[in-house]
Amino acid sequence: MDPSRQADWMKLLIATAVALVAGVAIGAWFTLDDRRELSSTIEKTRTQLDIATGESRIKSEAIDEINIRLDGLSDRLAELDWAITCIQDGVRQTDEALTAALSFNGLDAQPQPIIQQPPLPTETASAQPQTAAAKTEPSDDRCTATTLRGTRCSRRSKANGRCWQHQFENDEP
Repeated sequence: MDPSRQADWMKLLIATAVALVAGVAIGAWFTLDDRRELSSTIEKTRTQLDIATGESRIKSEAIDEINIRLDGLSDRLAELDWAITCIQDGVRQTDEALTAALSFNGLDAQPQPIIQQPPLPTETASAQPQTAAAKTEPSDDRCTATTLRGTRCSRRSKANGRCWQHQFENDEP
């Protein structure tokens, strides 16, 4: 049982016990009719407690079942990742074998990749190497500096054509 649910259950149990003890003490002062009414209230409280305990158990079991399903899905995802890696290795090996076969037969043609790999989510168009013309003649307001990776900086430029980071650097790499 979840510790927070157990604590709530214990609070409810203690409150019920206190109510029972208080009921016994107060019952001595009431008439027989009042005692019957108090007894009915106590039984209703016990019934509500039983219902709440049952609902809590059902919800706990549902959460456990969902966690088991999530674990299964995580395992399946790992299997699919492994299968994709194997397929990519197979494609790479096939591409290398095809290139070797073409060069062995004296053909200079380079084979085109069978499957074009999409760029990774972290790669953007600005991360692609730029030509010399693109570096010297920017068509937008991006910084004209070249990063350590050899790509054009993706930040917006100031009036001098450089961003805040590259504004004091030389044009030489």
